[in-house]
Amino acid sequence: MGPDEFRMLYYCMIGSATLGQAIDRAVAFYRLFDGTVGDFSLRTVGAYVEFRMRTAYVPCDVHMIYNVLNGLSSFARLFGWLVGKDLTPLTVKVCHGPVLDEDLVSWQLPWPVEYAAEDNILRFPARYLTLPIVRSPAELDELLGAFPFDLAAGRSGVMPASAWVRKILATALAHRSGLPDTTRIARQLGISVATLKRRLGDEGTSVRQLKERCRHELALDLLDDRTLPLGEIALRLGFSDTLTFSRAFKCWTGYAPSVIRGARGSIRSGRGEMH
Repeated sequence: MGPDEFRMLYYCMIGSATLGQAIDRAVAFYRLFDGTVGDFSLRTVGAYVEFRMRTAYVPCDVHMIYNVLNGLSSFARLFGWLVGKDLTPLTVKVCHGPVLDEDLVSWQLPWPVEYAAEDNILRFPARYLTLPIVRSPAELDELLGAFPFDLAAGRSGVMPASAWVRKILATALAHRSGLPDTTRIARQLGISVATLKRRLGDEGTSVRQLKERCRHELALDLLDDRTLPLGEIALRLGFSDTLTFSRAFKCWTGYAPSVIRGARGSIRSGRGEMH
């Protein structure tokens, strides 16, 4: 699709009540093209949903593969922008192998990427589908000055610095590679440490606070999987043992992990709060 078709799609989505309705409209919009520009679908898998973007796959066609990655990146950013929240945790699956340069892929998709999948997929918690659309048509007009074709504009114009830092941290947690320090994060974003600290300060946060928030949110999602022992969750979050994890979790929520897992209810309704 070209710029005009994308604009029509986004204007169809902006009038939706919830993210789920907006995605349903995107799926219906693509069906108007009878599969000539690909096919969208939305499928629920347990506590998660998968937004699938099916295209004709030509092995080693670098241009086509780049367009697929850019499309997944655009929709991931758009979904988060519409509801004013990052889709966390977000996993990207693509039906081709790691053909493109790793730095380019990280720039387009600062989330965990799984290759050689059965389809091109954005996988995120189903709870986001019920979130209300918080953006206005006027805000969309401003966004579409560059989005989705200017990826740099997506970084600076769609999400604040804290959102990109959280994506980097979430990716590191998903890969179990250890949380990066401030210097490494600034290098990945292409800015100085001083600039990163200043921008985060302007947003009322810091790298340390964002690290704790990412761990907190991932812990809540991992606790949904009752097959995961607390020791495994602790390791995934970068804690040395269950006791250290439990202490941190109680600082975040006021409750032990076992309490949250056993009696979520009203406690989980405050998942976005840091205590």
